[in-house]
Amino acid sequence: YGRPVGQLVRERLPATLLLGGTALLATFTLGLWLGVVQARSRGRTTDHALTVASLAAHAMPAFWLGLMLALLLGVKLRWLPVAGMSDPALLDAAMGTRLVDWARHLVLPVTTLALVSVAAAMRYQRTAMIEALAQPYVQAARARGLTERAVIWRHAWRNALFPVLTLFGLWLPIVVVGSVFVEQVFAWPGIGSLAAGSASARDYPLLMATSVLATFAVVLGGLVTDLAHMSLDPRLRRP
Repeated sequence: YGRPVGQLVRERLPATLLLGGTALLATFTLGLWLGVVQARSRGRTTDHALTVASLAAHAMPAFWLGLMLALLLGVKLRWLPVAGMSDPALLDAAMGTRLVDWARHLVLPVTTLALVSVAAAMRYQRTAMIEALAQPYVQAARARGLTERAVIWRHAWRNALFPVLTLFGLWLPIVVVGSVFVEQVFAWPGIGSLAAGSASARDYPLLMATSVLATFAVVLGGLVTDLAHMSLDPRLRRP
């Protein structure tokens, strides 16, 4: 690119943080809630239907799913933009208009990332919730006359978060590095597309910079996971 590596990374990082952070928030919000729904309806039609739907979405390649969503919602129906982060014609528009434009450009890449990732969060949360609901303290809470909503969200759910927190730490690098395939499909100006371009152009200094950034994100994800475990489990805190 004929420009300093640090400058290129600083320019692309905000777009990746926006895309990855939104996708991660959507994935775990939807995955945790659907995992609890599956645990409450274990063995029923709802549980089986959600399992099949989530695994089918998880089995789809991200680039193929992104292309299909872009073809259907962007090209055929013309509901959403299919490329870029914003409309160049709205650079001088009001802030509210620009925010709406950014949100519309976010929908397709975030939906693609969330659909292919939500299955793991659902399965982890379902298994952990089933184990938590079988514990004696949950039975004691029900015996005290607490509502089922209070039993699930105030007693069982907090103890079922630990496996999901570990998964969250493993996926945190997505926020920093982003998804190469999704950013390429939707021409999103982030770190992922920058890394793909540097690899195809054999720009080794830039490729090394993105690799170092990914390594830092992995270390940060492990640290965040450990701190979250300590905040939820008093036994892990130092006296």
